[in-house]
Amino acid sequence: MQVGADLVEEFPRGVFFVPLAGVRQPELVTSTIETTIGVHDLTELRDRQALLVVDNFEHLLDAAPVVATLLSSAPQTKVLTTSRAPLRVEGEREYPVEPLPDDEAVILLTERARALRPEFVPDDAARQICRRLDGLPLALELAASRLRSLDSNALLERLDRRLPLLTSGRRDAPERQRTLRATIEWSYDLLDPELQRLFARLGVFATFTLAAAEAVAGADLDRVDALVEASLVKPLAGDRFLMLETIREFAFERLAQNGEEEKVRLAHAEFFAAVAESANLHTESEGPMRHDLVRPELNNVRAALEWTIASHRQNLGLHLAVELENFWVTADPAEAARWIETLLSLAPDPDPELHAMALQCLGNSATVVGDPAGERFYEQSLAKWRALGHDGAIASVLHRLAVWAAQHGDDARARSLLEESAAVNRRAGLGKVDASILLLLGDLERRRGAVEQALPYYEASLARARETGFTWWEKNVLLAIARTLFSLGRADEAARRAREALEVARRMGDRPGLIDSLVLVARGCGETGDVEAAGRLWGAIEAEVDRAPVPGWDAEHERLAAPVLAHDGPAFDSARAAGRALALDDAVAAALRS
Repeated sequence: MQVGADLVEEFPRGVFFVPLAGVRQPELVTSTIETTIGVHDLTELRDRQALLVVDNFEHLLDAAPVVATLLSSAPQTKVLTTSRAPLRVEGEREYPVEPLPDDEAVILLTERARALRPEFVPDDAARQICRRLDGLPLALELAASRLRSLDSNALLERLDRRLPLLTSGRRDAPERQRTLRATIEWSYDLLDPELQRLFARLGVFATFTLAAAEAVAGADLDRVDALVEASLVKPLAGDRFLMLETIREFAFERLAQNGEEEKVRLAHAEFFAAVAESANLHTESEGPMRHDLVRPELNNVRAALEWTIASHRQNLGLHLAVELENFWVTADPAEAARWIETLLSLAPDPDPELHAMALQCLGNSATVVGDPAGERFYEQSLAKWRALGHDGAIASVLHRLAVWAAQHGDDARARSLLEESAAVNRRAGLGKVDASILLLLGDLERRRGAVEQALPYYEASLARARETGFTWWEKNVLLAIARTLFSLGRADEAARRAREALEVARRMGDRPGLIDSLVLVARGCGETGDVEAAGRLWGAIEAEVDRAPVPGWDAEHERLAAPVLAHDGPAFDSARAAGRALALDDAVAAALRS
């Protein structure tokens, strides 16, 4: 209606609004248009420069040829149609109406709330309400009606179940727009039964690829495309799709009513366990690590883990969680510990291999955050692996215990554990474990003062990591090489290696790795004379750590900061202040260019 009003001057023979919401039979579309614009036959529009705004066509798509015929017989007339699905006629151009951006959503919510409660002031809870409601204007209007009685925080707390809450729309609105459930149901009811079942099944996904939809929900491209046309699914980049959370809640309800929830949720969890396994994200796996397979699926992984816990499927949940061992280390070790501890609490006797792997993962999480329980978890894991006779896992955990010993100053024990790890791994032949052992041997050389002798171990570890696709370890070795080169006064080479590590961390989406690498790049900038670049990167690092803490940062901060802050001065301080406004991605891009 707003577009029609804006175009009145361009259509001297009239702008007409034709509502079709109350029309149920496609054969009545022609007479409805004729009656609305005051003609006996649409051919009377032949020479008229007019605009028809035809509202709500989605339930009358069989009448789409009427529009095509009208346009071909009246070339100066234009038609603007609103519909939740395209008409598929010649000359049609689609203009998707996206949900409102955050700022505009807050404005709409505020305007509607103030009509009922003039003193309403938007706050952070109001902004979160807008996000939880996907920026959908109708949902925001219905939510605003609740702000007559509730404040923003109280309403936000009740939004876990949106559909029952968002009722009480305007009495003069069309029936399908008086509640959020009704407006979604309107689109759902237009689907054939097969598409309705698919729509319900897709509600299990946070976002999904076509392959995932095929495996879990029995979808195919044509049927997913039909749901996109019905405005119930949104295409994202590549072959990924999204169902808005508000719509997804409705789909979940239908899935439960169909009696398919358990079957589909099981298929969903099994599918993402297979994805996790194919990503090779632990040291005993063969093949290149694929963090990129997991990053876009993290919310699906979380949903699957929640369901395995709720349904007491302990082994399936542990399988999914432990296959992501290295992903958790680069993302959030504490989150991994929460999932695994909860899963282990479900029953006392999980699958022995999964139990051993779970304890290994708990050791990782504890070690990264500096929890002394890490050693105990590793010892328990090692005992279970020895009982199972799994040489690769034994070698891997022995290496981890050696790292623990070295970190706590017991180099003699570290060397003894490494020797045993290497002996066991000669039987297992795991390249990633080889790479791990070589790095620690280099570290032990450095610790005894033989800095030059450490480099050959590091280079051998780097080569082995690259051969086996041990991406996370490749980054670790590059950082060790960079630190060693700095200590030898070879700042140019050190900075180059630090940038290589930064690039690897960026490919993995390894936030702690990005921070560690940026620190060394900043140091390199300072030591090679680019003090402003050093200050800018350091400011960005500080801002990022303030935004979201990095495990171990507090303990390491002074040691890391000292070589960078050695260049403190007016130029450094000014650039440091500017750097605090840089987003992490921008800082990384700048570091790779510097």
